[in-house]
Amino acid sequence: MIRSYTHINALHPLLVAAGLLLLFGSCQSPIETAPTVPRTVTVHVQDATGRAIELIPVEVYDLTVPAEQRTVLEKDITDRNGNTVFRFPIPTTGAAYRFIVGNENTGTTTLDANLLCRDTLMVVTLATDDLPCGGTFDRTIRIEDVCAPLTTGQLFSDSSQIVFRSGCDVPLTFTVTGPENSSELTLHVIGENGEVITDRPFEVAAMGQFALRAVATPQDSGLQVTQYQLVGTGANQAMVTINLTVEVLARNCNTCECPDDEIVIDFGEVQALPPGEGSEENEVVPLRVNGCLFDRIDNIVKQLTLRGVFSVTPLENVPVSTGENSTVTVTFRPSERRFYADTVLVEHFIPEEARRCTTRIILVGRGCGPECRLVPSPQITETQENRYDFDMGRVRVYSRELQQLCFENIGDCGVLTLNAAYDPAPGFTIVPDVLEIEGGETDCFTILFDATDEVVWPNGHGQPAKTVHNMPLVISNCGPRRDFQIEVLVDTLPILFSRCIYQWDQNEFFGYNFTPVVGKGEDHFDPDIPANQVTDFVVLSVLPGVEADVLIRAGWTHIRDNVTEDEFNFTDMSTGQNGWSIGEFRQITQGPFETDPAATLEFRAVYSVRVERNGTISYAAVRVREISVDPDGKFKVCLDVLYPMIKEN
Repeated sequence: MIRSYTHINALHPLLVAAGLLLLFGSCQSPIETAPTVPRTVTVHVQDATGRAIELIPVEVYDLTVPAEQRTVLEKDITDRNGNTVFRFPIPTTGAAYRFIVGNENTGTTTLDANLLCRDTLMVVTLATDDLPCGGTFDRTIRIEDVCAPLTTGQLFSDSSQIVFRSGCDVPLTFTVTGPENSSELTLHVIGENGEVITDRPFEVAAMGQFALRAVATPQDSGLQVTQYQLVGTGANQAMVTINLTVEVLARNCNTCECPDDEIVIDFGEVQALPPGEGSEENEVVPLRVNGCLFDRIDNIVKQLTLRGVFSVTPLENVPVSTGENSTVTVTFRPSERRFYADTVLVEHFIPEEARRCTTRIILVGRGCGPECRLVPSPQITETQENRYDFDMGRVRVYSRELQQLCFENIGDCGVLTLNAAYDPAPGFTIVPDVLEIEGGETDCFTILFDATDEVVWPNGHGQPAKTVHNMPLVISNCGPRRDFQIEVLVDTLPILFSRCIYQWDQNEFFGYNFTPVVGKGEDHFDPDIPANQVTDFVVLSVLPGVEADVLIRAGWTHIRDNVTEDEFNFTDMSTGQNGWSIGEFRQITQGPFETDPAATLEFRAVYSVRVERNGTISYAAVRVREISVDPDGKFKVCLDVLYPMIKEN
């Protein structure tokens, strides 16, 4: 979450010559009551270019304690951002504090400040004003935002300084001309050790450092300007002249301030969900501290417009004591993916002075969330709005088809959760049931169809095959409901392919399986031939061009001799044409079959081979195409294959 504040007339920057920047937030008027709890003082240390400096020691001293009893109140070193943060109570009347920044390597800068404000930022530039040896230089020290005396007679002080470094390689003796120090304005000379030099004239070592610190206790409001001149002389006609102007701007603090304020709460992006389900962000908003002696009454005078999206806790005639503040809690609960903005107006009323001011709370945020996109594919056809056909195409019997239905999360935040709902249909499997997709990512439901014997012949062989299979699928949370009709066509006709099978003399434990049909079968490891043969077909030996001895696991039968390549096709065989009879065709699936696995196959003869898989029987019609020995000496039997052959064909 991003939280930003814009305070109208709430920050008063003070940039002084020594590099001290004070930001007074909600400064108290001297007739106001200061807080009695610890407040924050942040010291930021930078170099002359404005770059933060870390590991710089900072010490804080309470100047209300006599010098001989004074010890370090707080100390710390700056972090990588150049900041060190202190928390200590500031008396109700305000108090003077001294900050010593730096070390022997960087040089030290001493700053005295009368802390009247509750929170203070002090920006210290560890840089000196290097004075060339010879010349006249005009410099200004400015002190502002210090209170003039109160009607009660209470006085206030503040200070600022410039640090100089002599460019002369000989010691200099400086004289000071100008008004004498008084209770209203004092000019101190500070040595390198941080102590006040009271001697007049005073000495500065060769290439030495000193500071001029002005301490002002104004007697009236307005601008006071005082001029000083310092002249330093040394051996070899070395001379430096500093024309110093001290400007003190005091303000009238005899009023109780109630400036208008504006607070912007930017919730950033929050995931939008339906009412009752939505995520929300809460932020406690502290309103301006009451800096007056009198109680203040806080009220919300303008309520939110988008109350279903933003909400704010009640604030009605809430009394706010001196030094205290009220708070409200604002909530952002978006229901749509869009930008939202609204405003709350709080009035602060001080009855004793009939004074009113307001704090405008501006609430902004953006509802974000996942957004679904169906990834196009050739399988998908939209038939009506949000209704689709998903065509898995043709699947060979006894094989599997796997395809994917994919979605992309194109939203700007949140996880897209999609649910797949369907009534299971034979042969279909969908995984997973739920997709969770991160922003910018794509994921898919996997649709699997397994054309098993039970799926294609649910009533058993001898009955018509079920070749068209459908399953409805509903995807929810991708915008409106999306309905898919998944369809697959099972091809029960055998395919014709050729396959060469070897006797693996390097490893005799390999045979051949007619499945999977899509890959023209496969060579398969068979570790216990012939005692416990697991493959369909094993080559033992050959007589090239004549015959081959093989092992056929599940049964075989001889159909016909001397069949040409042109004659071996499903159309002629199933219709009894081109030399075939219907009886020969039926014999392929009806047998009778030899159960002895040992068989001798003759060149160009046609055989039927029973194929058994998990209790399901199918048949392969094979024509012996080649019997040979390859150049490596392996026995080779090549077959023309029609598979699978089904009884009702």
